[in-house]
Amino acid sequence: MTLRTARLRAVLLLGASILLALLVVRPLHAQVLYGSVTGTVSDPSGAVVAGAQVTITNEGMGLKRQTTTDADGTYRVLDLPQGNYTIAVTATGFKSLKIANVSVVIGQVNAKDVQLQVGTATQEVTVEESAVALQTQKADVHTEITSYAVQNLPLSTYRNFQAAELLAPGVFSTSGISNSYPNSIADTPERSFEIYSSGLPAHDNTTRVDGATNIFIWLPDHMLVVPP
Repeated sequence: MTLRTARLRAVLLLGASILLALLVVRPLHAQVLYGSVTGTVSDPSGAVVAGAQVTITNEGMGLKRQTTTDADGTYRVLDLPQGNYTIAVTATGFKSLKIANVSVVIGQVNAKDVQLQVGTATQEVTVEESAVALQTQKADVHTEITSYAVQNLPLSTYRNFQAAELLAPGVFSTSGISNSYPNSIADTPERSFEIYSSGLPAHDNTTRVDGATNIFIWLPDHMLVVPP
């Protein structure tokens, strides 16, 4: 084999590998890391209040966001980290309204309509939220597994975070049932699980680490890197 032929073969193999990777890797989607609050501000008669100032704060995070209602009386505060917030609403000719302990959850939209009372801005009405917010804006479903669950509920013998995933409703894996590939406790204790969720095949799942898609392109039902 001549040197020229060897180089040509190497180039062709590299090109084929790149093409295969482009065909196998699925498109990336933005990771949802935040929640949001939206609603309508109205007066006692139900008429919308345009131009009302809405301020949402989280003192523990040192976060403060402001917006104003549009012509339809609607306000939107997007990209909020998960936590409990206080919403303050002010408008000319109305008492100031403060709603405390408003819950924001990752990937969900909290619909919080506000009705102002006629009065002066120096008068203030305070409302304390107590019930868990009902998410009606999106059909997303998520499960949060806390450290308490990981420490106190039985997990499999495999040392990776996917063992905790199996605690979520509708999630299972055959990887930990038998000693067959891809998992072997003796030599690969941190291998990726093949995860099935809500009746969907494993290849419909996407795992992200710090926002980056983590897929083993030669075995797309599995992760390339299993975090500790």
